Amino acid sequence: MKSFLYFFVLFISWNTFSQRITQDNIKDLDLFLHTQVEKDKYFGFHVIIAQNDSILISKGYGKTNIEQNAKPTVNTLYRMASMSKPVTTIAILKVCEENNIALDTPVSTHLNIVPDKTVTIRQMLSQTSGWGDWWNANHFEESYRKVTTHDYKSMEEFVLDYLKIPQIVPPGTSWHYGYSMEILAIWLEKVTSQSFTSYVDSNIFQPLGMFNSSYSFPNNHKCAYYHEKNDTGQWERKEPSTINYFPGSGALVSTASDYFTFCQMLYNMGEINGVRIVSQEMINEMLTVVIGENGDIIPWQSGYGFALGVSVRINDKIAKMKGTLGDYGWLGYLGTSFWIDPEQKIIGIVLSQRPYDGYKLTQDVKNILYTQK
Repeated sequence: MKSFLYFFVLFISWNTFSQRITQDNIKDLDLFLHTQVEKDKYFGFHVIIAQNDSILISKGYGKTNIEQNAKPTVNTLYRMASMSKPVTTIAILKVCEENNIALDTPVSTHLNIVPDKTVTIRQMLSQTSGWGDWWNANHFEESYRKVTTHDYKSMEEFVLDYLKIPQIVPPGTSWHYGYSMEILAIWLEKVTSQSFTSYVDSNIFQPLGMFNSSYSFPNNHKCAYYHEKNDTGQWERKEPSTINYFPGSGALVSTASDYFTFCQMLYNMGEINGVRIVSQEMINEMLTVVIGENGDIIPWQSGYGFALGVSVRINDKIAKMKGTLGDYGWLGYLGTSFWIDPEQKIIGIVLSQRPYDGYKLTQDVKNILYTQK
């Protein structure tokens, strides 16, 4: 029953098309985005909106670097933070498909360092493994804070310490956003005998032509940097707070152009330009809500349940932004966000480098686009 709503919406999406985004919508959006920079609310960002396979707007606003006065382009590099998770999800689904591994297989079957021998691949991908992060760990907060702020030299070293912390709840019982993707990245390495980054590069980035995507931030003129205001109200280039960003959950560096290609692959159910990354069946698994069927599970995203690596809109009544049942996507802590709307045939990408506020910007973008003109 939990997947019926999504599949019904998906069926409708391939058989009907409602023209929702007009030129007036785009003009309103462009004016709004200019205003955000003019009012000094954001330092800079890039937005791509496409509908029915046509790009309606792809534009940079503001700057990427106060020191060089550079403007964002489709090829500006952004630290994607948790927008890494959908990429990791596709990598895990591909490995499962290639090796005939069911998603309900215990992770410990191939990765014996996992102490809970019952927790499954699906639970890890849906953030229901029982492990979490310091902000949702209740009485385990201090243990999680110690591990997730320590400067580890390798992902495996981090995972070994992370798995020593007790689970907050039994697996499958609640949504605790954490670092399960790092565990799965190590799992992938054991199954494939390849490094995680090498596997993703050769099996996702290269086939899709995502040639600017990687897991290292080059710190050069091609990058968008995080800026915040000082005590006098002037923008200053800063480094993000010391959070462990490993390839599974966070460390992806990509561009608006590359991530748009990734979104097109998802929108086309695993294939683009004759290149198939995963089967349609695996995309269906990815988009099937696992937890939060009332849309009240994600603190900052009312109206959405959580599937595998992405949230899915399932409750219009409590949603705080406009959208369509079945639209899905995710966001990154440093100010990145995307969504895909199968029914309205929309792909939206908003890339900034301002912690938390990037998702607020996406909410505003959606509200403008989904207003009938």
